[in-house]
Amino acid sequence: MLRGGIPIGKAFGTSLRLNYSWFIIFILVTWALSVSYFPSQYPDWSLAIRIVAGPITSFLFFGSVLAHEIISLLRGHPDILNRKDPKNDSGDEHTQKSDHKTAAD
Repeated sequence: MLRGGIPIGKAFGTSLRLNYSWFIIFILVTWALSVSYFPSQYPDWSLAIRIVAGPITSFLFFGSVLAHEIISLLRGHPDILNRKDPKNDSGDEHTQKSDHKTAAD
C-alpha cells in the first residue's frame, strides 16, 4: 500500500498525491449535498437529478481545492511567476526591490 496517498501527477516538479481520507470526505460531501442540501434548496429536483448533481458538485469542490493548492505551490516559486519579491503581495511594481544598479551605486 502506498504511503501518503495515490499519485495523480506532477505540477512544476512537485508530485501530486491524493490522500486516502479524500475518498471518505468525497462520499460525505456528496451524501450531504444529495440528501440534505439539494432537497431543501431545490425541492422540484427529482432523486435522479440530486444523485447526479451531488458527485458533480463534489468534483467541482475538490477541483477548486486542487487549484488552490497549485496556486499556493506557484506562489512559493517566484521564478515560475516571474515575481521579484515573493513577500510583496501588493502587486505594486514600484515597491519591489530592483536588481538593476543605478549610476549612483
